[in-house]
Amino acid sequence: MRRKNTFTVDKGLRRMQLRFFIVVTATLLLVFISSFTFLFLSFTNMRTKFYGTLFENISENDGGVENRFYQPKYFYVKLDNEGAIMYIWHSPWLEDFSEATAARYAESVNMKAGSEGTINNYRYHISEKPYGKLIIFILKHIEFIIRDSINVSLLSGSVACAVILVFVIFLSKWVFHNEKIAREKQRSFISDISHELKTPLTIISAGVSTLEGETPENDRIPVIKTQLERMRNLVQDMFMLALEDEKNGIDLKKLKGPAQRDSRLSKLGLKNFDLSSAVLIAAIEFDDIAHERGKIIKESIQDGIEYFGVEEDIRKLVRVLVDNAIKYSDENGLIEISLSVTGGSRPVISVYNTGCGIRDGERERVFDRFYRCDESRAGEHPGNGLGLSIAKAIADRYNAKIILDSAFGEWVRFTVKL
Repeated sequence: MRRKNTFTVDKGLRRMQLRFFIVVTATLLLVFISSFTFLFLSFTNMRTKFYGTLFENISENDGGVENRFYQPKYFYVKLDNEGAIMYIWHSPWLEDFSEATAARYAESVNMKAGSEGTINNYRYHISEKPYGKLIIFILKHIEFIIRDSINVSLLSGSVACAVILVFVIFLSKWVFHNEKIAREKQRSFISDISHELKTPLTIISAGVSTLEGETPENDRIPVIKTQLERMRNLVQDMFMLALEDEKNGIDLKKLKGPAQRDSRLSKLGLKNFDLSSAVLIAAIEFDDIAHERGKIIKESIQDGIEYFGVEEDIRKLVRVLVDNAIKYSDENGLIEISLSVTGGSRPVISVYNTGCGIRDGERERVFDRFYRCDESRAGEHPGNGLGLSIAKAIADRYNAKIILDSAFGEWVRFTVKL
């Protein structure tokens, strides 16, 4: 009977979509901030040059301005060497001008340190003259116009970024929806083919057993049985991988809250269990196999560590890593299995073995399905390249990290941070 697919949310795709959204959002923010910075610096530079040139022009002409294309809105006040007001003048384009206000501004800025600054809506500049001082006040209306233009540009840019962001969100949903469909089809294919192959393999196995009883001297029967066992292991691994893919939609770390502690937890097999015991039992299962192959297994398991999850998942994860270590360790090799708790109370499982090691270029690929390193392709180590994929799928479901360290030709260590 075919199992019903009960898990539809692909956590891996969700993470990919989130990363895509973060990258696009960060890019838009970077573009927006860069544009704002460019506009701000350009405005500051333009303002400095504009007022610098204008103040210089008016000062050199003792209050006049030589510009046929632009007539600034300004006024000036001349002070004698005693600081008394000699003369006040304003351009005809300056509205709501008051000599009393001009005199008050002049007295105020004359008492300040420095020759430039701002007062209310004016920028001023003080020039030393033979008769005393020339204080020029220029209305900041051009500055206001440029600032308003920048504000409009920023608002337009913000709206454009928001529109692009909304478009990207819908585009990512569409793209990842198609990717999700493709993954579900692949997952369904692996699940279906693993189910469909079980029956013919059972029939072939029964036939080989019958044939072995009738013709025990046939030297081809052991070869057939070996290949049949490899096929059976492949189907079983494909079945397990399909199961892990289906389970991978549930974020087990998010089921720890009180609201989630209901019948669903028991249905999924989620509970607090003795992690130390689970890892030790999974490791001990390989003692006899290691002894037969002349390998040495050492366990260093910290007692009393508990963990929330499915106990069989963790055992399966450890079995995969230990089985991989036994396969690829060298003759009389050493396999070390450890469990400890880090400073942040995070359990860490480590499986180490001496042996051929893994090249730097292959470290990312060892978790790919059906991938096998060069050393294994010669047939020295039976397998189908799915074990580490299963371990990675289990780790992903628990938001755990699998870290691979290796010195090529010397040793390999897989570290799982739960």
